[in-house]
Amino acid sequence: MKAGYKMTELGELPEEWELVNLVKVASIKNSNVDKKSDKSEITIRLCNYMDVYNNDYISDKLNFMTATAKEEEINKFLLYQGDVIITKDSETKEDIAKATVVTENFKDVLCGYHLSLIRPSSDLEGVYLSKLFGLNIVKQQLVRKANGTTRFGLNISVIQDLLIPLPPLPEQEKIARILSTVDRKIEAIGAQIEQARVLKKGLLQRLLTRGIGHTRFKETALGEVPEAWEVVELSSLAKCFVGIASSATHAYTDHGVLLIRNQNIKSGKIVLDDILMVDKEYEIQHKSKRLRAGDILTVRTGYPGISAVVPPELENCQSFTTLIVRRFKEIISSDFLCYYINSDLGKSFFASGQAGGAQKNIGAKVLQKMKIIIPPLPEQEKIAQILSTADEKIDMLQAKQAAYRELKKGLMQQLLTGKIRVSPSP
Repeated sequence: MKAGYKMTELGELPEEWELVNLVKVASIKNSNVDKKSDKSEITIRLCNYMDVYNNDYISDKLNFMTATAKEEEINKFLLYQGDVIITKDSETKEDIAKATVVTENFKDVLCGYHLSLIRPSSDLEGVYLSKLFGLNIVKQQLVRKANGTTRFGLNISVIQDLLIPLPPLPEQEKIARILSTVDRKIEAIGAQIEQARVLKKGLLQRLLTRGIGHTRFKETALGEVPEAWEVVELSSLAKCFVGIASSATHAYTDHGVLLIRNQNIKSGKIVLDDILMVDKEYEIQHKSKRLRAGDILTVRTGYPGISAVVPPELENCQSFTTLIVRRFKEIISSDFLCYYINSDLGKSFFASGQAGGAQKNIGAKVLQKMKIIIPPLPEQEKIAQILSTADEKIDMLQAKQAAYRELKKGLMQQLLTGKIRVSPSP
């Protein structure tokens, strides 16, 4: 064992750190305040399950739901700066004990139902505690003791008995500052991503309806467009058909031909996470369905309409129950057409009565009826390039954010177990 460390129930920890049950350094209350409509009660705001699940910090920037509560409930569950809130039950064990910390005092925000309110004592720093719930050696104590079958929950005694590593308070505060700094960076990048998405959406709407540098316009069934543009049915530009639609379970293999499913299709890209493969014998039976570079794959079921272009490296792969759009006229660019289908214009088609009113299963014959606005091919390519640049900016920011998240995970593991020590600020 490394000098200056001791062995504990949670593994090696610095010698001056304590290992304590949470109840010794915090008060814990399970909230039963839910949204009500009794006019005799006091109108209040409620911090609910999703507020906690989606945010590392609770502040007035969040849009809390309005609720009513009794005065004694307000006194018991009102939120104060430094309070930690965790999800005490969930449909999956993995989502139990998702933690957040309150960053300001509230006069009218309560801890809501399905949540536990943890108020640290003066020996425990709130941000530090909230980060501990993301540490595997801490969270797994709760996951193992969660009860239930279809929904899992934590008894208050389980939360009270939780063992946590407790450094001296100044060290807790320094750890909290470091992790909060990384969180702020992740949040700032998230704001940049949202800003880039808004910019792209505005560009998409303008470029697909106004084009580049046009001064003369005409009215069409899809609204005003540049005079030189056409509006045609997709059927005049491309063939639409469905990928493999017969059972493939028996043909799954670890080494074979990629089988792209609806869940692999994201807006503008094909994601090869959770990808399946089928054996060559089965694939040959469906060789007429083989994908070609430049085909557009469109989600057919669940959330129909989401589309992506097949890149060259996925040529001759197969797809399962997806819609395939294969151009037979070179007057339309695959990239432009994909952006169009993914745009608000495309979404309005899938939500329209023509497409069955946002039905959960769109057929090839229905898709072929989509009306497409067509600029001249050189302008299509310019539009697609501008939008591709916007996508590259978003992808770069998302990669940067993912890198900071990985940094945070590593820092949490090192700092919250004392493997890396920090000196308190003077």
